[in-house]
Amino acid sequence: MKDQVFEYDDPIKLFLTSYLRKVSYLSELSDDAFHDVLFNFRQSTFERGAYIFKEKELTSGFFIVKNGILELMITTEDTEIAIERLYRGSMINHIAFLFEETCHVSARCSDTMTLFYMSNYDMNKIGLRHTELSLEIDKIKLGSKTSLLPTVIDFQEGTRMFPLRRKAEVEAHRHALTRRLKNLALFYLTKVKASRNKASFTQII
Repeated sequence: MKDQVFEYDDPIKLFLTSYLRKVSYLSELSDDAFHDVLFNFRQSTFERGAYIFKEKELTSGFFIVKNGILELMITTEDTEIAIERLYRGSMINHIAFLFEETCHVSARCSDTMTLFYMSNYDMNKIGLRHTELSLEIDKIKLGSKTSLLPTVIDFQEGTRMFPLRRKAEVEAHRHALTRRLKNLALFYLTKVKASRNKASFTQII
């Protein structure tokens, strides 16, 4: 029966597999552990304008965009600014939810959309069943303690809405650098907001 589960393919399983295997702590898992993770994702539909999570909330889960557009927003001077738009296959909080960190950005649906979702609680339960997963997560947690790069927005891009103008590997490197730059800028902004409660738009620029 287990072999049949591993070999069974449908569009949703193929979709989740193609993106989850890109997550560092899931990429080398055995089929048994990986499928336990995969089949514990839940699917939910959200209306346009709904918030998946908001600033200052605890990170509630790991999200994967199935369809629609998800906007990552930050508030400054009582105004929300979109800093990123994520499309099909994008993953959000796949690292942050392991720590249940405080969200520094909000995520808002720009139209009706469907997401796959995994809670920290469910991932921890799977880790109890599969030591290999627990060890991989421990590596992530240990690495975060020694990292010099702050992570304010935790996401990995999926399918682009427009054709790539560069080679895929060049585009991936470009977006990784852009993501790092945004994280550094937002890290500064969160420090300013924490010390002054508000930051001006001029400070962000």
